[in-house]
Amino acid sequence: MKTLGQYDYPDLGTFKEALDMAEEITKNHAGIISNKDAAEKLGYKVKDPQRITGSFYEKMKDLSSFGFFEKVRGAYKTTPLAEKALDPYDSTKANEGRTEAIRKIRVIVDAYTQWQGEVPTEHAFPAKIAQLTGISWIEVQKYADSLRKLFIEAFPYLQASPRHIPPPSRDEKAQEDDSHMEIENEPKGVVSDQLVGELRTVDYGTLRLRDSLSIDVAITILQNLKRKIKEERAS
Repeated sequence: MKTLGQYDYPDLGTFKEALDMAEEITKNHAGIISNKDAAEKLGYKVKDPQRITGSFYEKMKDLSSFGFFEKVRGAYKTTPLAEKALDPYDSTKANEGRTEAIRKIRVIVDAYTQWQGEVPTEHAFPAKIAQLTGISWIEVQKYADSLRKLFIEAFPYLQASPRHIPPPSRDEKAQEDDSHMEIENEPKGVVSDQLVGELRTVDYGTLRLRDSLSIDVAITILQNLKRKIKEERAS
């Protein structure tokens, strides 16, 4: 866990990793997984279960902060929140569980509320974090990358649950315009060879699709949009 002012937040693992671990424990280990199996799930090579590297426990502490599982003697055990978030029959219940998990990280909730659901650009991000935390923008530079990745992954879940957090205050016309989201499959300008494309949204700015994590976030955003359109048409 990293500490920035009054906030603690995970930086050694993503929300998706925490959810994947909870799913692994639930489906393949009857709700409780040994340290050895958990370490191997995360890619650690374990020769002696009694001498697992400390970095594994540090990462599991970060992943546990979302509340899907907790440490017990020699193992990790899932919580009722994991069962809720992984519900395969009730997507609304599952989304509520995932939102509840996100809300356990207070810096995410405070940033979402203060910024009205929009992740600042990379250039503006350090100054925005400085305003949020009261820490010098120079000091927050070293936290900026990990925090921004956390917010980009987490904000779509909060956006999907307006009952828990008020939605961003937006121009109604922009909200109702079905063309407010655009996917560009071709890279713009000179970029990394790993760049797949970009997702441009009103709420989250531009998301570069570089890896599986960014693509998962893009899928979540698109699913949220699809759900909203269906709800509007049904009303």
